[in-house]
Amino acid sequence: MRFDRFRLQCLSSFEDSGWINLEKGINLLIGQNNTGKTAIAKAFGIGIGGNQHRNKAEFRSGRISPPSVEMDLIIGGEELRDIWLSAGTQVHWPVAANGSPDSDLEAFLGQEIIVLEFVRKDNSEFYARNHPFHKRFVGSVDNTVVIQNLNGKLRFVAPSPNPSGTLTTLLGPVWTNSVFTFDAQRFSIGTCASDQPARLSANAHNLAAVLANLQGGRPTHFKRLNEHVREIFSTVQSITVVPVNPNQQEIRVWPTDDRSNVELSASLNDCGTGVSQVLAILAVAITLDQAVIVIDELSSFLHPAATKSLIRILQTYYSNHQYIITTHSSDVMSVARPSTVYLVEKIDFKSTVKPIDVSKFENLRLIAGQLGISTSDVFGADKLIWVEGPTEEACFRYILAENLDKFDREVGPLGSMPLFLAVHAPSDFASKSKKADLVFALYQKLSAATLNLVKSTTFSFDREGLTDRQISDLLRYSKKRALFLERRMIECYLLDPAAIAAVINGQLSENPITEADVFGYLMAQGGDLKFKAHELWKGNISDGRWLEKVDAASLLAALFQEVTNSRANFQKTRDCIEILKLSLANNRPSVVGLIKYVMDLVKLATIDDSSELPSPT
Repeated sequence: MRFDRFRLQCLSSFEDSGWINLEKGINLLIGQNNTGKTAIAKAFGIGIGGNQHRNKAEFRSGRISPPSVEMDLIIGGEELRDIWLSAGTQVHWPVAANGSPDSDLEAFLGQEIIVLEFVRKDNSEFYARNHPFHKRFVGSVDNTVVIQNLNGKLRFVAPSPNPSGTLTTLLGPVWTNSVFTFDAQRFSIGTCASDQPARLSANAHNLAAVLANLQGGRPTHFKRLNEHVREIFSTVQSITVVPVNPNQQEIRVWPTDDRSNVELSASLNDCGTGVSQVLAILAVAITLDQAVIVIDELSSFLHPAATKSLIRILQTYYSNHQYIITTHSSDVMSVARPSTVYLVEKIDFKSTVKPIDVSKFENLRLIAGQLGISTSDVFGADKLIWVEGPTEEACFRYILAENLDKFDREVGPLGSMPLFLAVHAPSDFASKSKKADLVFALYQKLSAATLNLVKSTTFSFDREGLTDRQISDLLRYSKKRALFLERRMIECYLLDPAAIAAVINGQLSENPITEADVFGYLMAQGGDLKFKAHELWKGNISDGRWLEKVDAASLLAALFQEVTNSRANFQKTRDCIEILKLSLANNRPSVVGLIKYVMDLVKLATIDDSSELPSPT
């Protein structure tokens, strides 16, 4: 589920915000202090009462309209079916006396996208504005849908004169369990009773129980959480959950690898608010398959470096969630790849929300002006490397971070880190309908416009679908500032059976697979025609010539599905970075070539551009 759009009326400084569209991924709401960003964030939470819109014409309580929030929720039919089956809620659904209730229900739940409309008035609960379950017919008979335990199917039963449930009844718990709002005022969440539920509550008071469940029942996820925490906070080495007494447990924060004595750690309640907030946000991201995470003024409780690290982690590993983030910080703008950006402004009593197209330079200036910064503050890198996509962006950044010492020894001090960015449409560079020299020129001008300190612009491409002639042309058009992977795609470096098995098992709750299962599948399918390297298959998954040509992305996607009987799905960016991390940690030969490629790419980026690319005419 995710939010499709929302509208605020008579709330805080919003007389009427109009409909504000949201997308998957990160949605940014930017603006100065006291413009209304927090009111938007709170609208997704538990209450809006007592914050009516006032202006010069209407400011007396008796004359002011109550606040209203309207929200459209998108949910899949199968997701709704699972919710319904789990809840066991009876829902009133009028159907035709001569109709076919079962087929009608199946047709409804067979939809990929169902839009549910909700509204909240003043401080009441959300209630449904539309009733997609309800279908009125002439001579209709009221039936009630109930859950039959037999075979776990939804079934109609006899007419009920007193239907007990509505659409809101059904989805209320889903809203509570899937929408989380984080602000800077959350304290003292380091301890909780031992009998708390394992799903994070809205106010995160049971965070210790959630982390204890991860620590004991899902150790792979808990290990991943600790890795994220170390990346975000240089002063934290790990966190653990320990019993305080038979009825209470506590989160401990360790600044050292030495965990021989609990006195070496500190209670989370004695640490900064930022650590608590990050743990709560990560707990949601790691434990839920799909959630809406609303973060108000992220940088108000995090150091700039920590802010950037958290954003990178969320959009790299947990892109399955929808994020709504308010900010007045350049640090968020500098690292986020937002799906939507809105500018929140306020004049006198009235706030407005305006969509911003960040691809237009004049809008970047507008954003910078509102945030009180220069464009170089927002986009401050002096070395820019354009790469094929988000997967390469995340993986190359990680490889460089893990090999900085190696780079310093072999090349010299790097200075500032290069910025890896995914190009919008990689195919444009080799498209017959577009002149590649002009595409290169446009990207260099975009780099210069948005990163006005940039000294070098470098490009990285896969070899997939490129002929030797195209590679030669691209090198010429880029003024030799492009490099090409030695293999078809990045996944060709990640066919590590042990790492793949570990990543797949992270998605499974039971019946894990083995390294032998993965190896057996690769051996059985490596020569299949559909993976595009059958003529080079010699029965060896380490064969260099086969690895250069195989469509490893398609091979991994099929492997995840077929080895697990469709219990796991391959998500390119999320799973590639996890496989890469494990392969690097275990010094697998398969990634040696990829490390060398990134080092060569960064080395090229350290050389200032010697001349400008051809300008578009």
